[in-house]
Amino acid sequence: MNKPKVSILTVTFDQDLKWLNQSFRSYQTFCKDYHSYNVVIDDHKQDCVQSRDWCKSQNITCHVDKQAKHIPVGYVRQQYMKFYADKYVAPGTEWICHVDSDSIFYESHTPDIYFEDGKPVMLYTPYSEFTEDVSHWRKITSDFLNLKKPLEFEFMRRMPLVYPIWLTKEMRAWVKKTHGVTIEQYMKRIDNFTEYNAMGAYCWQYHRDLYNWQDTTKVDFTNLPFLQENSHGDFTQKFYIVNHLLGVPAAHMVMKDLIQSTFKHGTGIHRIPPVHRLDYRDPYIVELYREIVCRLHPHVRNEWPFDINEYIKDLQT
Repeated sequence: MNKPKVSILTVTFDQDLKWLNQSFRSYQTFCKDYHSYNVVIDDHKQDCVQSRDWCKSQNITCHVDKQAKHIPVGYVRQQYMKFYADKYVAPGTEWICHVDSDSIFYESHTPDIYFEDGKPVMLYTPYSEFTEDVSHWRKITSDFLNLKKPLEFEFMRRMPLVYPIWLTKEMRAWVKKTHGVTIEQYMKRIDNFTEYNAMGAYCWQYHRDLYNWQDTTKVDFTNLPFLQENSHGDFTQKFYIVNHLLGVPAAHMVMKDLIQSTFKHGTGIHRIPPVHRLDYRDPYIVELYREIVCRLHPHVRNEWPFDINEYIKDLQT
């Protein structure tokens, strides 16, 4: 069986450059046999100049979407660029793996991890299972798909997310046929969107046989070696976390085993959310990870100052 040709695509801008630098480090450290690594920026008010120069210094393939600047809302603008993903990866790519700037890989792997039984895995969760209000995401996606009834499932359940290279081209044509406008015109008139939900739901509606679909409420799905972070936070702490994570992967394996064990045996660590990923936005997880690293390498204690009470205050503000 031929191995899938998977290319990574990251949409970014200058404010996320310090995060992208760490994300790319993790790619270089842990990612094997990917087809290509690609970055997409825009030329909106020169807010990607540093990113462009950095990509050049790292010999990273960097594309500039010159139409994105016409999308007035920045959050929507970066999602718009993902609908042209097929134009921003290397020839020969079969699948596009979307990686956000503020996310990192933490184990050596090949793209095979995204596939089971010859198909990529796509997780979904019934909207009825959510305790928080996610009705806005449901409505946005249902309206986009032009559905008569609200969508049943949420498809943005785990990153990275992998889609076939032909999907975005097909969806651009579908938007024009269904809504009577281009994808650019559609996204110009909205102030919020959820691109990964839109892509997942589209495949659910029109390409059901494409994926190995897994209901998160019914299956014990596989955890991927990938940390989803939040660029709108304390970069200093994230830098220490990522820096020592890449330098001491064995310490991270201890964290992974510890947390997954609590899930398996029904026990809990204070404030760890019951999801299949590690969350270093939680101060108690940060503190625990730091302690493990410091026990393995005592000198880190001086290099990595941490006051959990101050950290909590920072998160609250």
